[in-house]
Amino acid sequence: MRNLLIIFILAGAMTSASALAQEPESHPYITVSGFAEDWVDPDIAVWSISIQNDGKNLTELKRENDTELERVLEVAGSLDVPKEHTISGRIGLRRVYEQDKHGRQKGFSHFQLNRQIKIEQHDIGRFEEFLDKLLMDGDLNVKLDYSLTTMAEIRARLKLQATRAARAEAEALASVLGVSIGAPLIISEYPIITDYAQIDRLSMQAGVVTRSTPERIHVSEKVYIRFALIKEDAGAESP
Repeated sequence: MRNLLIIFILAGAMTSASALAQEPESHPYITVSGFAEDWVDPDIAVWSISIQNDGKNLTELKRENDTELERVLEVAGSLDVPKEHTISGRIGLRRVYEQDKHGRQKGFSHFQLNRQIKIEQHDIGRFEEFLDKLLMDGDLNVKLDYSLTTMAEIRARLKLQATRAARAEAEALASVLGVSIGAPLIISEYPIITDYAQIDRLSMQAGVVTRSTPERIHVSEKVYIRFALIKEDAGAESP
């Protein structure tokens, strides 16, 4: 039995040694990031309207909510908003319970019905008119955001600029070390996670930032690239 056990152990050691021998050798690399940004003029204002009704009778609650929805649609119609630009979105219903002075849940209090509506204003020149009608005169719960019909094209352009910036940075750093960069090993829109560092998946330096008035939208993109390093004198990858 002891001889058999020794054979198994030796076989396992030989298998591990063979697996290690087959692993690719690690090569030097450099990881850099590239950033590009632009300020663009929006051509769409997105008005997000929230309707909330509270009550114990679901039938009456639904009727009240429908009445509020009709009022919002009438306001949108008075602003000549096409029906396809008025989006009646998510509906939510939840139970609200009473609480004691310690915050513990007690008996049922009432239902709460929420509905989300989005109105897309494509005629940005009438911004002040929409602002007065929806926010001032409409007595509505409104959240304002901006968008651009060519946003995808702008993002694609900024990604290419960010990629060129990342390559330029890698070349500058490598030249100081007396090496050159090789083929890219990883190209990512998110920070590259290594074995020794855990980085947040999303970058805070990429995204869209809007203002409260329809002035300009700040759009930015960031890319992360890992390049192999090559010795300039040998013309091959460093060991």
